[in-house]
Parts: sequence; C-alpha cells; structure tokens
Amino acid sequence: MKLRYADATLGSYCLLHMIPIFLFDQELAGLADGGPWGMLAALAAIEFAILLPLTALTYRFGERPFLALKAKRRPPPLTPALEWPK
Repeated sequence: MKLRYADATLGSYCLLHMIPIFLFDQELAGLADGGPWGMLAALAAIEFAILLPLTALTYRFGERPFLALKAKRRPPPLTPALEWPK
C-alpha cells in the first residue's frame, strides 16, 4: 500500500474506527479477564480485518466523488487586472 493512499484514507479510518469496538464490546470484555494484551491483540486484529476493506470502500465511493466534484468546481487562477510597467 502506498503511503499516499494511506494518507488519503486516514480520514475514513478515523471516522469508522469505533464501529468494531461497539460491535464486539462484549466479546472484548470477556478477553480482558486474561489480561489487557489479549484484548488489545484481538481488538487490533478485528479492527484491521473490518476497517481496512471498509475504509477503502468508503474512500472509493464516498470521498473520491466529492473530491472530483471539488476539483471541477475550483475557480480559475486569479490574474492581475493591471500589469506593472517594466
């Protein structure tokens, strides 16, 4: 994965990273009895398994169309009304 793509999809990841925690909170709480490291490892595996594809889909079908629309609607660069004499 290119770093530029990871940077572009970071916004989607930040918006969605709580979804797996809310979906699997009971299962993760059961893993906490053995210590925090087991719960943390399971949470990381679940987050990456769910969020990497979900982030890619959100970026592709959610963000990219709006970024393309933004690029089309960008005003032309400003030109000076008067030029300075040389």
